[in-house]
Amino acid sequence: MTGGSPTGEAGQVRVRIRLFAMQRELAGTRAVEVVLPPGSTIEDAWLALVARFPNLAPGRAALRFARNGGYSPPETPVGDGDEVAMIPPVSGGAPDAEGRVPILELREAPFDASILAELSARLATPEDGAVVGFLGVTRRSPGTPAPGQESDAARHAGRVVESLAYEAHPEMALRVIARSRTRSRRALA
Repeated sequence: MTGGSPTGEAGQVRVRIRLFAMQRELAGTRAVEVVLPPGSTIEDAWLALVARFPNLAPGRAALRFARNGGYSPPETPVGDGDEVAMIPPVSGGAPDAEGRVPILELREAPFDASILAELSARLATPEDGAVVGFLGVTRRSPGTPAPGQESDAARHAGRVVESLAYEAHPEMALRVIARSRTRSRRALA
């Protein structure tokens, strides 16, 4: 959905609100339409939603918002016909009742798709909703150059990437990954 017009009929702004996970269960619906005054923001849409479903209010601190398919801060203005999604936090990352935490490790040997099954077996519990993995592969071309590096990249035009060699500072890499996980968890919560 692209951006709507600033106002609809009689100066009203109609916004479709999408709900997910626990919010959907608490409200008993996946979507709600609210009518707001001109100049309203995503936060105003949230307040209109809570006026209808007060039991959603305690979850505000953990929400992120999206407007028309893109993450947006609560002060973002909404227009007539916009869609606002109330995004709950992504679960995971904290120790469980047995004290298990997500695995952070580096491996020297290359791995294949079987790594997903291995990690699923090590991580997944019956309470989990999903196990998500990402596997990268070596591409043939050197890829798209970063801005300002076009001339350097031109020297590699037509060449084929046959393999990659990785090296790391393991202690530093694990520290940076752990710190990044902590920041990501705070951003999603």
